Amino acid sequence: MASPPHSVEVRTPGDSPRPTAALLSPSVAAPQPSTASRLLLLLTAAVAAAMAFVLLRLPITVVTATSTTVRPLSKLSKPVVLLISSDGFRFGYQYKAPLLHIRHLFANGTSAAEGLIPVFPTLTFPNHYSIVTDLYPSSHDIINNYFPDPILGDYFTMKNHDPKWWLGEPLWATAAAQGVLSATFFWPGSEVTKGSWNFPDKYCRHYNGSVPFEERVDTILGYFDLPPNQMP
Repeated sequence: MASPPHSVEVRTPGDSPRPTAALLSPSVAAPQPSTASRLLLLLTAAVAAAMAFVLLRLPITVVTATSTTVRPLSKLSKPVVLLISSDGFRFGYQYKAPLLHIRHLFANGTSAAEGLIPVFPTLTFPNHYSIVTDLYPSSHDIINNYFPDPILGDYFTMKNHDPKWWLGEPLWATAAAQGVLSATFFWPGSEVTKGSWNFPDKYCRHYNGSVPFEERVDTILGYFDLPPNQMP
């Protein structure tokens, strides 16, 4: 069976272009914007230029978020001891980064030149309570952040404020026994009743990890603004 004949189209340079090529040809006139569109564009540009001119002519006011006021030393009518703890900030970190504020505290306060040797175990609650009681964990009984009492079948957690766990006398309890005001902010053991210390709301904040660090610092600094007979 013979196959149908094939037609081959041969074009020469003089032939007219194909229809599809003619559609893509630049000879086809592009649509021109209407007079209304041109007027709208000019009006928009004029309004934008006028607004820019007005904004540039307005006076620029710079508002500072905070202002720093240096409290005069003469304001304090009595000596004040401020004990600061940065949990987990081991000795040597201050030399690994330009911590200007930490170094300023070292230069203007009291610090151990070669650091302190922590008690064992090197955990938050045992060490913080040793700092304020001058006792080893085996003596003040806070031997871990969490631990059981196999004899009584009880269990200690960081939320436990029962005095039976917290032995020894912390600094704030010693001060209260001498009639001296003291304040704490999130220090382990400060929410435990000890002698004359009953963690007053005005001077002892109950732990809340969601409190911003700025608020923590501002609260402590606010104690120095109290009248002399109320300042801890």
